[in-house]
Amino acid sequence: MVRVLEFFPLTKKLQDITNDPENPELLKYDIRILEKNDISKLCGLVEINSNNSNKNSIKCYRKENNNYSFKEICEYSGVKDFNFLYSQIAGKFQQDDLLKALPKKDTIYSTLSTPEVKYSIKKDLITINITSEGGNTVLKIYETKDKGFIEATKSID
Repeated sequence: MVRVLEFFPLTKKLQDITNDPENPELLKYDIRILEKNDISKLCGLVEINSNNSNKNSIKCYRKENNNYSFKEICEYSGVKDFNFLYSQIAGKFQQDDLLKALPKKDTIYSTLSTPEVKYSIKKDLITINITSEGGNTVLKIYETKDKGFIEATKSID
């Protein structure tokens, strides 16, 4: 049997998404394996942006794949407020593509420029799927003990 696992190198979280990607199963593993390998390097992550101007530092990494897709992960130290993290995303999109405020529950809608925008709101993970003619964008907002994360995966049709 083949399993599909998703690993988050910055948070060191490993999850099984084989049966239901929307409800992943969090896995436990021996984190000492990470001491022997630079996972960021193995995953092809490149630091593209850092901001340490105040107590809340921001680090962003980008990984490009051969299949015309890329993933960008931004780590916000000291920030765990999902509304603040969402505001960082909303500012990067056209005015009508994303809702002005983070919805309280799962929401699906469409606009003239985006055939479908789907919000999945869970206690510890917010997923936003944006489907457009040019491709697909999946945004994830999540947190660890003292950090908030925004992960954007973009694929071009």
